Amino acid sequence: MKHVPTTEACRISEIFSSLQGEGTRLGEKQLFIRFEECHIHCTYCDEDKPGRLMTLDEVMDAVRLLEKTEGPHSFVSLTGGEPLLYLTFLKPLAKALKKENLKIYLETNGILSKPLQEMLPFCDCIAMDMKPGSV
Repeated sequence: MKHVPTTEACRISEIFSSLQGEGTRLGEKQLFIRFEECHIHCTYCDEDKPGRLMTLDEVMDAVRLLEKTEGPHSFVSLTGGEPLLYLTFLKPLAKALKKENLKIYLETNGILSKPLQEMLPFCDCIAMDMKPGSV
C-alpha cells in the first residue's frame, strides 16, 4: 500500500451523492465515500482515481454537508478501491457515521476476512463482489 492510513486520516478519491448502480439496493440514493487503493489490481478495473489525504473531520464534514444538501440518503456506501485496506481509518469513521444515525453499506471484494470480521458490527448491508482473475 502506497499510503498507509491512520486513525485520523487516509486517502479518499471522492465523496459524492448518487444512485446505487448495482446489487440489492439498485436505484437507492446513497452517499459514497470512495477509498483510493485496492490490493488485487484487476486489469479490467475502472476505479483508479487518485485520492487526497483527508482527515476524519474533513470526511465527516463532507458527509454532513451532502446529507443536508442532497439527502436523505438510504446508506453511506464505503467503496473503492478496497475499503477494508483502510481498517485503521474505517473503524473510527464507522463509529462517527453511526453517531450521526447513518446506515453503512460496505462494498468489498471480501478477500480480507479479518478486517471484514472487524467491520461486521458496523455494517447494515454488505455488497461483496467476487472478482475473476485478470488475464
